[in-house]
Amino acid sequence: MISAAIVLLLLVAGNAIAARSTWLRAINIPGSFVGGAAGSLLLLALGAFELPRFAVSEELRDLLLVLFFVSAGLGTTVTSWISAGKPLLVLSVLCFLLMIFQNVIGMGVAALLGVPPAMGVLSGSVAFAGGLGSAVAWGAEFGAKGVRNATEVAVIAATVGMAVGTFVGGPYVSWVIRRNKLTASGLTGGAAAVIPEAPVFLVEKKLIVALFLFALAVVAGDLFREVLRGYGVIMPRFLTAMLAGVAISAIADAARVP
Repeated sequence: MISAAIVLLLLVAGNAIAARSTWLRAINIPGSFVGGAAGSLLLLALGAFELPRFAVSEELRDLLLVLFFVSAGLGTTVTSWISAGKPLLVLSVLCFLLMIFQNVIGMGVAALLGVPPAMGVLSGSVAFAGGLGSAVAWGAEFGAKGVRNATEVAVIAATVGMAVGTFVGGPYVSWVIRRNKLTASGLTGGAAAVIPEAPVFLVEKKLIVALFLFALAVVAGDLFREVLRGYGVIMPRFLTAMLAGVAISAIADAARVP
């Protein structure tokens, strides 16, 4: 519990630092990255002085991972897909092709290094397209199939990808926005315009419904995962839970449930 509190404190501190730093905002560095970097330095210092280090249990990590992707699934509506139109289709195709190239290059490098091809996939689309969450989940699946150090390889590759993407992608996107003087559609006042936030009311009934939908998505995802396993298809828990969340959201959209 103490470790979880420290992690949450790092996240809050990272968000606060990123929000108050003009330089970090200018290059689009997220607060989660700042908090994670601070946590890494803290762990390095604790290890150097041989002091007790903190760590979040794997059970809590996996639960939060599933809940995060369930949130993404429940927040995805059919209406949003339709409104996105052609740009979403083009982006999806490009991402699919990019994942293929990542795996081909990864397996090619793995062959040159004399390591199993699975390492190329773990350090390819699993890490770079999926990120840290995907690296942890798929690493466990690969490890269960006998691939040694699968999670460690995937997490290291995802961390490198996140760091490079943050310090290359963030400044580049900022430069493109400034160069083309881009603003969010429907807003006035230039780049400084802020989207007004809608008030959020914490109502008991709504909270109960939200918890029920989360539990329903997790249970439905687990059942779907077991069905897929019966056909020899392996998928991590977070992915089937997210798909269940998308299905629930689509059903609610079709039934016009608010």
